[in-house]
Amino acid sequence: KDFIRTAKALGLRVILDIVVHGVADRESSRKGLARYTCRGRLFKAGLEQAEEVNRYRREHPEWFRRLENGEISFIHTWSLDFDSPTLCRMFTDHLKRCAGEFQCDGFRIDAPYWGCEPNWDPAYPLAAGASFTRNVKMLRDAERELRSIYPDLIWYTEHEHAEWRAFMDMTYTYEESWLLWRSDPWEKLPVFDGRITARGMALWFDLRRRVLPRRDIVLQHHIDSHDSWWNEAASAFGRDKFGEEAARLLTALCMLLDGAFLAFAGAEKGSEAFFRRILFLRRTLPSLCSSGVCDYLKCSADHPSVLALYRECGGAFCIPLFNFSGKTAEFLLSAAGPLPACSGTLRNAVDGTALREGISSGTLEREGIRLTLPPYGLMILTVED
Repeated sequence: KDFIRTAKALGLRVILDIVVHGVADRESSRKGLARYTCRGRLFKAGLEQAEEVNRYRREHPEWFRRLENGEISFIHTWSLDFDSPTLCRMFTDHLKRCAGEFQCDGFRIDAPYWGCEPNWDPAYPLAAGASFTRNVKMLRDAERELRSIYPDLIWYTEHEHAEWRAFMDMTYTYEESWLLWRSDPWEKLPVFDGRITARGMALWFDLRRRVLPRRDIVLQHHIDSHDSWWNEAASAFGRDKFGEEAARLLTALCMLLDGAFLAFAGAEKGSEAFFRRILFLRRTLPSLCSSGVCDYLKCSADHPSVLALYRECGGAFCIPLFNFSGKTAEFLLSAAGPLPACSGTLRNAVDGTALREGISSGTLEREGIRLTLPPYGLMILTVED
């Protein structure tokens, strides 16, 4: 309670992490170490710190899914039965206490899809396979009940599938991982080695938006998260995988796309000034406001490694540019449609540099503008009267 009060006094909002896929103890930790080659640190911590048998297994064996042999189902935790009425009631009441007594601002639901498997308990009232998606029902019932009491709570889930995006406020974007951070150890990201062009990325982002079940869903973008730490390496930050310059560019893309930005603690080390500057611009440039437009296709560069975004809000616009190449890129920037009327100085908001005088929106619409970006370079173009 003191932590949340202090955080709010500093202008922060506090979202509590809720793990629903199961419970852990020393027994599950031993099973995890024997079964998996990754996340060994988590299982070792469980051996050192957990009970031998979790108290919920002792006190509420009816809260768990069963295998064909009657044993409790295990994936990397003991799997919960989301159709248990007493479990669902306990879960909802716990969230109500967090929102009421602790006054948190919302919930992040960790990996709700883990533990989704058949329930072979003979007492299970549905077909065994029906239990795969019952976690959706439990969370949706809790969300509806709490929204009626605390309408401003933030509901945020690690899952990206349509059934969660149908009612959550914000979700992870693991479908972006192949583009932004989850490369195989022996490979570069596809945009860095030419397997996809920057324009191909723009088309992918545009298509992804078109298939979202709701247009008001907030997507969270990142290159560093707990899941970038799956291996046993001493570090798995983007800067270690891709190099500092490339990681800063990917981070800037995550900051400047529409949606939310996630940084794993420590990702900013060595780039503190860069983080502060881009986040400052995100907060202060009117065209980057969260209620504005992010168009992936309106502006384009005639270079395979240069991505151009178009951001607009309240008649103000900016054009973030990204060079996903280790070489200098010279290109023509053009707009595919009308822009808000403006004329003046073309400026790079990242460092305040004036690039050209006497630029108007018509210049971009008619003949375009020739520009140069350094290796892994970033610009945020604005036109100032």
